[in-house]
Amino acid sequence: MSTNQYRIALAALLHDIGKFAQRAGVSLSRSWDDETLREFRYHHALHTWHFIEKHVPAEFKVSLLAAYHHAPQNAEQRLIRLADQLSAGERDSGDTARDDGDRKAHPKQLHPIFAQIALNGQPHPEAGKHNRFFLPLGELRLEEERIFPQSEPMAEEAVWRTYAEMWEAFTTAAERLKASVEAGEMDLPAYVEAMQALMMRYTWSIPAAYWKTYADTSLYDHSRMTAALAVALADLPPERLAALGEAWRSGAAEANDAHVALLIGGDVSGVQQFIYTIAAKGAAKMLRGRSFYLQLLTEAVLRFVLRKLDLPTTSVIYSGGGNFYLLAPISVAPRLDALQAEIAEILTRYHDIDLYLVLGRAEVPLRGFRLGAFPEFWGQMHADIQRRKARRYAEWSLEKMYAEIFAVPEYGGNPDNVCSVCGSERRATRGWEDGKRICTLCASFANDLGKILPKAKAVRWVWEGVQPQKDPFHADWHTALEAFGARPALLQEWPQSLPAGQSLWALDDPPEAYALTAPL
Repeated sequence: MSTNQYRIALAALLHDIGKFAQRAGVSLSRSWDDETLREFRYHHALHTWHFIEKHVPAEFKVSLLAAYHHAPQNAEQRLIRLADQLSAGERDSGDTARDDGDRKAHPKQLHPIFAQIALNGQPHPEAGKHNRFFLPLGELRLEEERIFPQSEPMAEEAVWRTYAEMWEAFTTAAERLKASVEAGEMDLPAYVEAMQALMMRYTWSIPAAYWKTYADTSLYDHSRMTAALAVALADLPPERLAALGEAWRSGAAEANDAHVALLIGGDVSGVQQFIYTIAAKGAAKMLRGRSFYLQLLTEAVLRFVLRKLDLPTTSVIYSGGGNFYLLAPISVAPRLDALQAEIAEILTRYHDIDLYLVLGRAEVPLRGFRLGAFPEFWGQMHADIQRRKARRYAEWSLEKMYAEIFAVPEYGGNPDNVCSVCGSERRATRGWEDGKRICTLCASFANDLGKILPKAKAVRWVWEGVQPQKDPFHADWHTALEAFGARPALLQEWPQSLPAGQSLWALDDPPEAYALTAPL
């Protein structure tokens, strides 16, 4: 992926960070005349410029790209504006930029989306009362009082004090990230991912907008979707983007049908059977290990897809439980079938036909980002996933299918070398319970991954320089992940540093020093 695309992703991710500063009561370090304010158009955009100039490495050159999203002066700035407008379209089809009023008028807290859910066309039992549910302000932590909605809002003074404390912690962490870049310890792609994790921790419960809209979208979600859309739109010619921007604002029907983004869904089939393929001996460890391995495998496959399609982590909508969803440029669509075939080959090598990944897709037109329109294309993507699930390995030739699936394995045909857990005869086995045998992979789920996991504090991922093992016969839980270019390690102590090309999954709330970069 080009450096310029990462710049666009970073600028889009930070375009509204000035709203956070406003709500924290931040005063700019100098006075600004009316002409300058007119140039930026809104106070929050000026705050965005100020934050980036002060806390983001100057070498990335994104301050004007991010801050001029309401008054664009060139093609790149117009790109960020359109991405912002499309992202806000899920929230409000009107003008969602007007948030420059007195900070006392800002919503105190974010409302949970579940308060508005209606089932089978019936109104929510709390209809008319949903404004009384609030998500607590504060850094995202695995604590009941932090992640569950409350029926009473925080006191007025507590709200603004919390905003100020969060902003101070956020900017302190941003300074440390900046220092890591200046010390040569972090490049632009790693910085984008780290900044996204930082925003998740501090802006997950901050309302993205409040003007004539119900505040149930967080600043984090709006910002990351703006970044995903900006990368998708960056593939289009500048003149086309200008026309699409005009079409969006005018509501021109013919232009609104133009496809602007590709919605991709990755779905690993065979999940339930894989997880619950366990033996009586060590059942708890086996179940825990297989379940967590599936999470690791989903992440490894997702990163593999991102690398192959030249997409940053900001393009990910959701990942977990054997599923992931992306927003990508339309131009990547012709590459998906070959990519699915490549992934199927790796999975078959290590998991036989137990696990299979399909990549469903749907092209989303401009109108798909209007209020209430997106579910139509979400449904199209899932329908495509189901069609592909019903035609497993259709991307392979018959010759390849026979060679990979139906051929007698090199080490097969020996009933004494069949795993009593998964039934595979393609891997080495050893003694297990009641005179039975277990393969190296199943044994590693129970005796390695499942045993260590309860004591682990984090997972360290290595993404660069990973050399896959060449011997599937002796595969363990690392092997398939390394084939996708990922090497995870379960850590029982927090690492002192994260070199370039690595990232961290926190399995519990990290200590203060790690609140900077470690996503949950």
